[in-house]
Amino acid sequence: MTNDEKAAALSDMFGKYCNVDMQKSKRARRDLDPESIAFLIKRMRDEIEGIPKSNKQALLEAQENCGEEEFSDERLERFLRCEGMDAQLAAKRFVRYWDKRRHVFGSEKYIMKMTLSEALCDDLPALQAGWVQLLPEVDTSGRQLLYFEPARHKKQGYTSESLLRAAWYVIEVASRANKDIDSGVVELVWDKHSTVWEYDHWLYKQLLEFEASCWPCRFDCYHVCCTPKFIERVVVPIVSALQSKRCRTRSVWHDVPEHEILSALSEYGITGDMLPTEFGGSIQLNPSEWIAHRRAMEMEEI
Repeated sequence: MTNDEKAAALSDMFGKYCNVDMQKSKRARRDLDPESIAFLIKRMRDEIEGIPKSNKQALLEAQENCGEEEFSDERLERFLRCEGMDAQLAAKRFVRYWDKRRHVFGSEKYIMKMTLSEALCDDLPALQAGWVQLLPEVDTSGRQLLYFEPARHKKQGYTSESLLRAAWYVIEVASRANKDIDSGVVELVWDKHSTVWEYDHWLYKQLLEFEASCWPCRFDCYHVCCTPKFIERVVVPIVSALQSKRCRTRSVWHDVPEHEILSALSEYGITGDMLPTEFGGSIQLNPSEWIAHRRAMEMEEI
């Protein structure tokens, strides 16, 4: 990696905890005035318009059938932020987003609202499994925290495809929940009880591809905790090979005793009041309650 790439990776990983020089570099890349942002959004729209219709069929159908919020300036800015405010790359990411959304949800559901009663209506068992959950608190840099627990993937009562749709939904919620549009997302993986049985190569491949290429949020850091030695030897090299260069340079494998996890994560601005009890934190995870809360919120928005 170049020095600039290293600085960018450390800035993403540590957030406000990185040193001043790194933060200045990060602000220079991302803090733009409203006029500049509006100009880049217009450029992105022009780039989308310039893509041949044959290469953006899913997007065109979505434009005809989805609500305006899917194509709002705020929505497009999220894609711009993922691509370092590069309008051309953001336009391509947006087109890929709709291609992948159609592929994952099918030709009928992909144009439905991304809610529990519409696009996710058949995927509640997968959500209920709690394999991926959005934590109720943000870190000290204001970033949403995603919790993954591989051992919860029991492969019963739902398909891997349904679990992928559940993950897509949770990540969409995380993206839209970021009050600061430039805030990224941090992944926390509790690996303690993982076995080879729960490893789903297809699912991990899809997740890592979508994180890198199409989802509307920037993944700043990946913390993997308490990985069993056998998984570390067998599965981790496979997962690492699937990761993009950006993802690998922002992954932290915490090879410390369980009682030291809280201390290790606190160096990145993630403290016990933000973490589940699995990490020694104070948050009791309950997928059923989260689903009920989301359903109530979505009913209010109708």
